[in-house]
Amino acid sequence: MKSIMTKQETIRSENLFHLLEDYSEDLPQEKKESILEQVNKIAVVHTDIDTLDNYWCSMSLDEFCDSLAIQPIEVGTISETEINEGLRLIWETEPPEQMYYLEKYTKVIEDYYKRSEGTISDMLFWSNYSEKDINTVINALKSNEELIFEFDGSVCGKSIKLQ
Repeated sequence: MKSIMTKQETIRSENLFHLLEDYSEDLPQEKKESILEQVNKIAVVHTDIDTLDNYWCSMSLDEFCDSLAIQPIEVGTISETEINEGLRLIWETEPPEQMYYLEKYTKVIEDYYKRSEGTISDMLFWSNYSEKDINTVINALKSNEELIFEFDGSVCGKSIKLQ
């Protein structure tokens, strides 16, 4: 993912990595709090001790540091065309680049389309839209169409309305 990160994001991620590479959930609470304070001074996305203790369940240290270092695009700073381009990048790239664009654009996309429930991540990974082309996805976001979420190929009964 570093190849598409900005220089500032890369430096931030590397600094976080060096700070956290010896972190352990077995550390004394006082030491954990000290590390957390240092992490949150560097990170764009602030975290907590529980997340520091458990991030490894779903990602590597490198991926975790990247996720804390990526500067999301601010709401109200880009056009609908740029928002939809971000959505296209999320939909059409593969990990780890996909995760970068997801971190970068999710907040602004969800604010623009005023999603009251669910997330772009839910739509990408769990919905019946995960295999659709980007224009179908954008049209669904613009409408009040109900999305059915699937797990292991079967409907799990979870649905959202886009508003």
